[in-house]
Amino acid sequence: MSVDIADIKVIRVVKKSKVAKGALSGLLILGGSGVLATGLAASVPGTLGKGDLSDIVKAVGILSAYGALIGAIIGALSKGSKKIQIERMSDAEIQKTLDKLRKKARIRDYK
Repeated sequence: MSVDIADIKVIRVVKKSKVAKGALSGLLILGGSGVLATGLAASVPGTLGKGDLSDIVKAVGILSAYGALIGAIIGALSKGSKKIQIERMSDAEIQKTLDKLRKKARIRDYK
């Protein structure tokens, strides 16, 4: 579909969802912190009993799951869109804006 530039008032740029990236970040941050804390506790002689290590591994797993959930929620909330108002722009400004958007387009040289 072709549209004349003069008929366009606003361009809405939709950003990709960041759910997976947020979940991975949360998993790595809280899971890594739990593993680091477990490693530090295990390096001190006499701090961990025989059954304590399995409890710590369970706690690290739970922390990792919570981290992934929190990160996914933050990633979902950070998704947004950007409005570009071109109604009152000059021809040079419109061309500059369209060139910037063309770099991010799936089909860059579509005419």
